[in-house]
Amino acid sequence: MAHPSQLDENARRSAPCYIDVDKVTHESELSLRIITQGDQDFWIPKSLIQRGTEIENVGDDGILVLPVWFARKELIPATLDAPTSR
Repeated sequence: MAHPSQLDENARRSAPCYIDVDKVTHESELSLRIITQGDQDFWIPKSLIQRGTEIENVGDDGILVLPVWFARKELIPATLDAPTSR
């Protein structure tokens, strides 16, 4: 069985984070290319997009919900606080 501190770390890594997307610019079968605040662009695997995400198609803007571990790995600016309204 995993040590309790490992379980806590796993829970934190899989916790959702929230990204303010200015625009979805491209879509492939497996990913979306987004532009965030500050004109940074990232390819996001569709398989990692979590419930609560407001974007789906090219041209959309809104909130993208991803696991914290992925946002940290890719250096995507995100917040752990769920947005109250847009």
